[in-house]
Amino acid sequence: MLCSPAARARETLAAIETVLAAGTEIRIDRGIYEGPAANVLDLVQRVGPTSATVMVVGHNPTLHDLALLLAGSGEGLERFPTGTFATLVSDGPADGLTAGSARLAGLWTPRPPVA
Repeated sequence: MLCSPAARARETLAAIETVLAAGTEIRIDRGIYEGPAANVLDLVQRVGPTSATVMVVGHNPTLHDLALLLAGSGEGLERFPTGTFATLVSDGPADGLTAGSARLAGLWTPRPPVA
């Protein structure tokens, strides 16, 4: 799990921490707060080849940009309001993720988007 050090991101982490698998490594990284999508992708890639699942708790527009970078498109990805949870899947480990190498498997928003 990668998480921004910002207060709202840490609050989100605290809310889900109790349901994470035992032994889940949590990394707090300023790059998620400060960096563009390409930098966050680099952080995800550095999680390593043994990681089949990586969760990122961060901010918009960076996470929306990251989802678009990885998946290119997907129903619902045109809007990404605060609190959105996107599930992206790929056929390989995190260190092999590149632009367009994932697909959107699920998208949850806390409220319906405004037209």
